Amino acid sequence: ARGIGITLTVDERAFSGASPWLFGSVLERLFARLVSINSFTEFTLKSQQRGEIGYWAPRMGKRALV
Repeated sequence: ARGIGITLTVDERAFSGASPWLFGSVLERLFARLVSINSFTEFTLKSQQRGEIGYWAPRMGKRALV
């Protein structure tokens, strides 16, 4: 299978009262829905302040080819 690695770096100061990890979880699911069935995504979320916040293992795509 073919896949794509996605790394996003965020500024945690912009998440006042919110969780950057939860934001990353939502994005990871979104990316999997946008990738075709025969592909996968592998997502890493980093913070400018703390480095790596989370890593999501490869997830197969959910989008059917038309």
